Amino acid sequence: MTDDADAPSNVTAETSLAFHVRYAEMDSDLGEALAGVKSVRRRIKALRKEIEGAGIDLKGFDRARSDAALSGSEREAMIAEHRRQLAWLKKPIGMQATLDLPAAEFTPAELDLKKHAGHAAGRAGHRRDSNPENLNTEAFVAWDGGWMDGQKELAEELGEAPESRKRGRKPNVAGAGRA
Repeated sequence: MTDDADAPSNVTAETSLAFHVRYAEMDSDLGEALAGVKSVRRRIKALRKEIEGAGIDLKGFDRARSDAALSGSEREAMIAEHRRQLAWLKKPIGMQATLDLPAAEFTPAELDLKKHAGHAAGRAGHRRDSNPENLNTEAFVAWDGGWMDGQKELAEELGEAPESRKRGRKPNVAGAGRA
């Protein structure tokens, strides 16, 4: 085995040693930084326990922090999509409209009209909270039920995927035909 330490090189021993010293210093700096990160993580963990101890739901707290980083329009779009997805899963956000209803105030024909109005609103993509009827009435429940039916129909229509194209020529689109 030959001793390569004496082989000719473009780098001097002093240059190499200087790199080793700088690397060791940076490695030490990195160790100190990681220790600082661990300290901050421990403080965050303690703060989260304090937040939870105060009765604040951590998932809601985290979501609020995340949402606060978004612009107003981004937040509104995200919330609208969240509501739409839950409605399609038949788990809409809101209250259970059928609890503790007073005695009948509307005729069946009137309730049918309310349901049709709700259906039209749901099909048109209106928000569920646009229900014009008074809360805790049969009319409110009828409109809400119609809205749910309209949303279901709309979701089914929008959810249909177009047929996948087979290999071959592209379709001739109006205005883009051959000369």
